[in-house]
Amino acid sequence: MTIQWPVALKPRSMSHELRSFALSGGRSIVGTEQRVFAGVGRWEITYEVPVHTRAQALAWRALLAHLRAGGDVSAKVFDKWRAVGGSDSATVTAAASKGATVIAVDPAGATVEPGLHFSIAGRLYRILDIQVDEGGDWEDGEGWSDAEAWPDEDVGDGISLRILPPLRAAVAASQPVSFSDLRCLCVIGDMQGGDLDLDLGRFATPTITLVEAL
Repeated sequence: MTIQWPVALKPRSMSHELRSFALSGGRSIVGTEQRVFAGVGRWEITYEVPVHTRAQALAWRALLAHLRAGGDVSAKVFDKWRAVGGSDSATVTAAASKGATVIAVDPAGATVEPGLHFSIAGRLYRILDIQVDEGGDWEDGEGWSDAEAWPDEDVGDGISLRILPPLRAAVAASQPVSFSDLRCLCVIGDMQGGDLDLDLGRFATPTITLVEAL
């Protein structure tokens, strides 16, 4: 069962980073290291949350109990640096398959930049770079220019985004994209984490780490 991140819980600090893209057997005696890149990775999100009221304490207890029982949460990503003009009116403009790292979107007025985040169907993605697809295909007899960006797949007209992690599920044309309500489906990272140690039985600032549910 998936629950929403409690409205009463506003983190004092948080981090959200991609992890586990590579495995290493360690460095050799001469300092060389071989790494194997999986290309999938997962999000790791850490919250530090002030708990000063009855509503916050009860919300934290309920959230922690749910996660420790094996449930997952649609974790809210509190990102100060969201897309300028971002809204929930953006859409995918061409279907893309699970595992794709390039998608086409209509940003619906949002100013889209590398490093920004967005969510599709409750999954979180980071923009690596952007290209404008003018439409049309390269035809036989035309000159090839390495100065132009040619996508590997037909992503349709609009803005093409190269993203990480790869799409967790296939997306359809016209599927909503959110640059403002950032979400990531997560489970608890450490079953022992998140204890609510109340000072004077009233105040606490618990920390919890969530990992993306795959």
